[in-house]
Amino acid sequence: GEVIGVNTMIATQSGGYQGIGFALPINTAVKSYNQIIKTGGVTRGSIGISWNTRQMKPETLKALGATHGVIVDTVQPGGPAEKAGLKSEDIILALNGKDVKNGEELVSRIADSPIGEKVTITVDRNGKRLDLPTVVQDRAEVFKDDPRFARFRKQEETPSAEASEAKFG
Repeated sequence: GEVIGVNTMIATQSGGYQGIGFALPINTAVKSYNQIIKTGGVTRGSIGISWNTRQMKPETLKALGATHGVIVDTVQPGGPAEKAGLKSEDIILALNGKDVKNGEELVSRIADSPIGEKVTITVDRNGKRLDLPTVVQDRAEVFKDDPRFARFRKQEETPSAEASEAKFG
């Protein structure tokens, strides 16, 4: 057989193995593994935007003249999107020339992009199409002042005597 995923948790009422299992797709696990081996940690890319999932209804996009995309809700001050000229209410249509269907797809594609990579974001702004070159940055840096992203920040490690000695038992 082939590994297709790595179990991450199970939702169960009994506390046993009966329930709904959740797994990390193997492609994601391999990317994380390779990044840990290469750099010692895992980073995720970001362009510094947020969107409102309630606005992503096909009817809303259609009313704005789009068939797909992500309506930008907020742009992180000082982030890559702001530097590129993205604005609230822009509709992100494509990333590097490939259509973006929804916010989850946009996050996935940006998160998998190497930090420092230049990407082209195609937006619809009031019916006009614009291509905005943007540089992907580390999500932990882009949202460093946002408490919702505190878990992504790199913690400063302080060496201790206990941590340096191996103990067996």
